[in-house]
Amino acid sequence: QVLILLVLNIFRLSHARLCTGLETCVAVRSCVPVLDEIHGASQSNNPRLRQLTIQRIRQDICGQVRDQMVCCPGPAGNPGSNGKEEFLGNFVTIIHDVTGEVYAKGSNKLVIKNLTYDGQGPDAFFLAGTNSDRPNEGGDVVLPYPFTGNHFSYQDRSIPILKSFNNQNIELTLPPGVTVDRLRWLSFWCRKFGISFGHLILA
Repeated sequence: QVLILLVLNIFRLSHARLCTGLETCVAVRSCVPVLDEIHGASQSNNPRLRQLTIQRIRQDICGQVRDQMVCCPGPAGNPGSNGKEEFLGNFVTIIHDVTGEVYAKGSNKLVIKNLTYDGQGPDAFFLAGTNSDRPNEGGDVVLPYPFTGNHFSYQDRSIPILKSFNNQNIELTLPPGVTVDRLRWLSFWCRKFGISFGHLILA
């Protein structure tokens, strides 16, 4: 029942857009990434996560709203869709010696190679955004490390806090319904001070 209500809320008072060449306008029930995102939100007790899910998927509505269709990422739109790593760029160092090379691995993973960080931030984790051009507190994609199968909202105090890294290679897993090609930035973010220790702009 929660799942049905989420879908109905997504398409209520919404506006459609045109899909890009890397997307296909399909019925929401046929788009696995979107279904995964809706299902994940329906299983959560966090109302903020549900609201963010509704807002995010509303931006992908296409065709006639009454037909409940969305712009679904196609295979051609997913960097590294063949499983190979695709280089996206290097972190811009701000403070705390953050450096690293960022790669896409398939459509739902990021690999950071030669990652360095002095471990001195009190509340640091990886944060990405799909709705803005620069790192900020409105980032809507938390990328926990180490990943234990759980995804988190920004305000969740149980997000694992990052320790120091010394030229290490790590892998980050995106939450259900979010693909690499939707990310506009990735940040080594400190929530306590609201600043980026280092980031990569992807848009």
